[in-house]
Amino acid sequence: IRKAENVELNGVHIPANLDSNESLLKTYEECFCAIVNETRFAQPFANISEKTLQAIYAGKPFILVAPPKSLEYLKVLGFQTFSEFWNESYDEEVNPTLRIQKIFQVIEYIDSLSFEELKKIYKSMETTLKHNIQTAEKLKFDKTDVKPLWKK
Repeated sequence: IRKAENVELNGVHIPANLDSNESLLKTYEECFCAIVNETRFAQPFANISEKTLQAIYAGKPFILVAPPKSLEYLKVLGFQTFSEFWNESYDEEVNPTLRIQKIFQVIEYIDSLSFEELKKIYKSMETTLKHNIQTAEKLKFDKTDVKPLWKK
């Protein structure tokens, strides 16, 4: 088996061995914000998965490339999002084409910020990031918090 190599594509660094947890964590350590691509995007129902939780556990702010109301669903579960820092109106957009355009606008806004601005924003997000990790832990270990979602 040949060892995977790092790839540079259009100026974007793509790390090798993304399948390992160690590599995934290293990738999160090297980024400011996770762009979480949920499996479903064009369906009309909110959707979150382990992909979103991985970003939360890594202590990263995130943009959800997901169905409408997915951020709202996270808030119902007790998580905090990042509307204080950028426009999250994409979560309200039911048209998938318009929603992805709004998501691109958020990504472009973040990309326009300087490294110093990003450091300052990240510092001011620390309380939210810690809250989200604690909320994820609570969901993971305290099953009474998730029972209402199971509707027996």
